[in-house]
Amino acid sequence: MQAEAGQVLTILIMHRAKLGNLWQAIQRNLFEPRPELPAVDRRKRTRALLRTACEIAGGLEYLHMNDIIHADLGQGCGADMSPEVLALKHVSKASDVYAYGILLLEMAQSGPAYSKASCLADLARRVMNENLRPEWPAHVCPELGKLFQQ
Repeated sequence: MQAEAGQVLTILIMHRAKLGNLWQAIQRNLFEPRPELPAVDRRKRTRALLRTACEIAGGLEYLHMNDIIHADLGQGCGADMSPEVLALKHVSKASDVYAYGILLLEMAQSGPAYSKASCLADLARRVMNENLRPEWPAHVCPELGKLFQQ
């Protein structure tokens, strides 16, 4: 791998997490502090949710400080795309922040933000034209829910 003079070589380096990726952790319900759980388990999950949310936010902040847009925070199905990305196909720091909010919600509720959406095209239309936004689960960290609503 090499770049010619005047070219930029971009290399993506990732390490493999022993416990799997974030979406696998979400599917295994590692973050959602469900009300029926014992208090100690709810606290553990809330701590894991907050710690992971802070780590992701720190990484995103680092990228944005270096004028890098991630543009792919979600699971890749398009449900995390901001209205401007859906409408204009233009990514920005703001669209990263929108995707981060959707990711927080998916962590908080152990599943897709828009579980009732029939198809991506319908979801995109409703997000763009009807201002559809998912609701924050009432049983999960209200302070984080306030951040999500912003």
